[in-house]
Amino acid sequence: MADLRSKLSVDDKGEAGPILWDVGVGQVELDQVDGAPLAFRHPRRPTTPWLLQEGADRWHTVLHRWGRGFVITDHGTFRWGAPDSVHEGEVGLTTHTKLGDSLELVVTRRGGAALAETYELWNRGAAPIEVRSLAISTPWRDVYDSAQDSLERACHAHIWTGGSWAWVLAEPMDGLGPVLGLTLREGALWSYSVESRNPDTGSNIRGHLMLQPTDHARNPTANGGQPVYSVPPGEALSWSWTVGFHEDRAAFLATTDPPISFDSYSAGPDETITGVLQRPATVAIDGVPVATDGNAVRLERSRAGTAFVDVVEESRRTARAMVLFTDGLEAIVRRRVGVLLAAHRDQQADGLRRFAFLPVDSSTGLTMHSPDWPDWTDGAERVGMAVLVQQARRLDWVDAEESAAALDGYARFARTHLIEADGTVLRGSVGAHNGSRLYNYPWLAHFFADHAVMFGRSEDLDLAVRILHRLAERGGTHFLAIGWAEAAGRVAELCRQAGDDALADQVEQPLRDSADWFVSQGVELAAHEVNYEQTIVSPLVTLLALYGRPNDEEHRTALENAVRWLMAFGGPQPHIRLNSVPIRHWDGYWFGREKLWGDVFPHYWSVVTATALSALPDWAITDASTEQVRRIWDASLTDFAAADFPTCAYVFPSCIDGRPADRPDPLSNDQDWALALRLRSLPTTP
Repeated sequence: MADLRSKLSVDDKGEAGPILWDVGVGQVELDQVDGAPLAFRHPRRPTTPWLLQEGADRWHTVLHRWGRGFVITDHGTFRWGAPDSVHEGEVGLTTHTKLGDSLELVVTRRGGAALAETYELWNRGAAPIEVRSLAISTPWRDVYDSAQDSLERACHAHIWTGGSWAWVLAEPMDGLGPVLGLTLREGALWSYSVESRNPDTGSNIRGHLMLQPTDHARNPTANGGQPVYSVPPGEALSWSWTVGFHEDRAAFLATTDPPISFDSYSAGPDETITGVLQRPATVAIDGVPVATDGNAVRLERSRAGTAFVDVVEESRRTARAMVLFTDGLEAIVRRRVGVLLAAHRDQQADGLRRFAFLPVDSSTGLTMHSPDWPDWTDGAERVGMAVLVQQARRLDWVDAEESAAALDGYARFARTHLIEADGTVLRGSVGAHNGSRLYNYPWLAHFFADHAVMFGRSEDLDLAVRILHRLAERGGTHFLAIGWAEAAGRVAELCRQAGDDALADQVEQPLRDSADWFVSQGVELAAHEVNYEQTIVSPLVTLLALYGRPNDEEHRTALENAVRWLMAFGGPQPHIRLNSVPIRHWDGYWFGREKLWGDVFPHYWSVVTATALSALPDWAITDASTEQVRRIWDASLTDFAAADFPTCAYVFPSCIDGRPADRPDPLSNDQDWALALRLRSLPTTP
């Protein structure tokens, strides 16, 4: 290896540290032995490493260092570690790694305005080699050690692998610049996968993120199809990218050279999606060519569901995006409620339990009631199914008599089996996990408040009040329960309509106290079921929007910060499942049948970002927040558009720890909150 001492850093003990290269206004730290990037540094964020740190992030080791990876070919399968040689030259560092008898990986790195990397997989043999899967580790520090650590040292990795149009936006979780961006310059990336996701690493890490020119060997249909590359003797499969700092999202996206832009990623009945080509290209939707009018493309399809859009440029560079076509919200809701009433209740259950809503395994049609698993009970998130029926009835989108009977039965079931006399809400009616959980209180309180209006029963409003009082007694003011601010507002409104202003104030005062407390906490938000997540920040936004002190500068600043944190969870990828949709990467394990840890896009709780941003006071609303609301509502229909049994978790990556994903989990479980909250946001039909 060439002598690199002139570029080595020196620590406080005088010992040699990593190689330091300038990349624009920042630096990249390279390992002095293998030349791999270990961290990126920017003077405005000196404590942010952007990448996972060996030793500090206990589950991250040299095995997943930047640039490590694997290849699956017809001539063998290989994972590579340290290179066989590292050479310094005028263009930077070049590493060589021999893989078996016929393959060699050559990686070239250089600094400058950005870190530039070129990867070449050479065929040194005498016969063609088929490359069927190939992955490179890019260990972004997308972790939730705590809210404070997340907001000060971690980043969201928004990944886009659309073929020749591919990039990664590593954005600090506090939503402030600068951002670190990876932009593909040559070649193609058709998928990404996740490693190190299992019960040991748990819900607070996203895993090792692997960028892939192809994953055909493990998941040939991922992202609309994965290629197989034939590499002739003496030639190489290659790609290159740059990694550099940018002031903000917009500045980074300007470097990604998109071949097309879309006015929307979703269209309802009799609607079209308009694309604008940035340079000459042909366009196809699900393989069917689409005529272009100059640089304009009109996309339409009569069949509901997602569709791939392929853009092939004159240079043969090919990019792929995804859009959605639906038969409209009302049609989706009518169909879904019919399935809920027909298939998601166990008519043979004992007593009132026959009115409870349950998960269904879509592959068999069997209901799943597993009291030994907390997220498959007949309570908790399944309340959303009852709320959907309730809201569909309010809008007159379902049969009034059938829905009334279902809701009456459900209310009696919940009173008897899910709610104790003092207002304590249980997680399920039986089993090991029927204890109390703070998340569940607002959901049933809001249900019974709306039930009181729908059927004129004052005792239901009394129950809603009792549930919210009990939530406050059990520590709810220091807990960001999804929907509490909205439920309290609804219950207080009904109390005032009934002439009891004092009771309304009692219902809302804990929310005002809670807002004061969370403002005092700043970035030190307590852990919930995950240390830090989108459904901690979205209830915080709603709480401060509805119950904060609008004339208090500290409260206004806290709301502005929380909105920025919340919006940072959603990326700008040109894909209906990804655009503006918050990152969630554990729900498939907890709620699905397949127990897959991995990115879920969209998740039903994605919509609480939309409800939170919709609650903002006028002074806090921006064009960006309004647009994110629209995009999330559009994406929320993706799993319902063409499925009677929509999935609880569409697990997005190509593979998770080698298990094929990019598919819906077969369990139809808790997803109906996406529709329920959408309907709750709509006015009652006159």
